[in-house]
Amino acid sequence: MRRAILLFLVILLLGGGGIAFWKVGLPYLQEREAESAATAPAPQPLFVTLDPFMVPMIRGGVVTRHLTLAIKLEVRDDAGLLLVEGRIPHLRDRLLRELYGLYALRYVQEHARELDYTKERLMKAGNELLGEPVVIDVLVTGIENREFQRPRG
Repeated sequence: MRRAILLFLVILLLGGGGIAFWKVGLPYLQEREAESAATAPAPQPLFVTLDPFMVPMIRGGVVTRHLTLAIKLEVRDDAGLLLVEGRIPHLRDRLLRELYGLYALRYVQEHARELDYTKERLMKAGNELLGEPVVIDVLVTGIENREFQRPRG
């Protein structure tokens, strides 16, 4: 009988300690963790700068404009940075093919300064090439739109 009472008291103490930790200790630990996360400096974004892309816009079989885009890719971490830097020639080729395909569409040509759709497609194409979501954003750092005049004659 003593052993049963002693066992009951031990279980009661352990259960009470567990409940107390659950009600008091866990919120305290979560609060401390949130404070340390708030005071920790935010990680610096990592960027890969690509050479400018020049895309001809063709109408009626004639180049009417050249669009030049200066692009930076924001990557998620150091491993992603190494992956992107190791695949730059393939990445440039994939992005250039994507730009040529996009700017062959009349709607995209007419809205060349509205870049949200273009940035989304470039990010998707880059991540497809790399095989994992490494590119988290595409930043257009410069855009130049140069019109050509058709010779009259």
